[in-house]
Amino acid sequence: MLMRRKILIGGVILSLALVVGWFVASPYWTLRQVAAAAKANDAELVSSYVDYPALREDVKTKLTARLIGATEKNDPTAALGRAMSMALMKPMVDAFVSPAGLKATFARMNPDEGAQAGPGGAKAPAKKPRVERLSLNSFRVGDPDQPGSGLVFKRRGLSWKLAGIDLPPEKVKR
Repeated sequence: MLMRRKILIGGVILSLALVVGWFVASPYWTLRQVAAAAKANDAELVSSYVDYPALREDVKTKLTARLIGATEKNDPTAALGRAMSMALMKPMVDAFVSPAGLKATFARMNPDEGAQAGPGGAKAPAKKPRVERLSLNSFRVGDPDQPGSGLVFKRRGLSWKLAGIDLPPEKVKR
């Protein structure tokens, strides 16, 4: 009886440790896998980490809000600029949110690498991407110098998919 209780408690502790380990390590594992797929030019594997419809919708919504906020004036020139920008936004978002566009983004985002080639081929110390949990079901990875912005991954089952982008905050005009 006592032995069964010890085995049961050990099993519960081991299960809990595995769940906590997955919770902590899975974002880093996902980033490592997607960066490796991008560097290997495996567009199909890169695409498996992206929810394209959700990402396109998120990018269009945020860019539209940013554009409308920047051109709220009743200036006819601003209205013309906004109309032209809105017309160009769909093809621009479709080009960025594509296997080729995202492959280039992910290829530069390896959390394990310590150096990147800089101008003239010289190696410069690379900044590790900042990974932050937004909730149990989402995390954001981005440049440590741009807090509050980056690529947003959402949990789909036990895996993660890129489903949004948080744009950097607008600079305050004086």
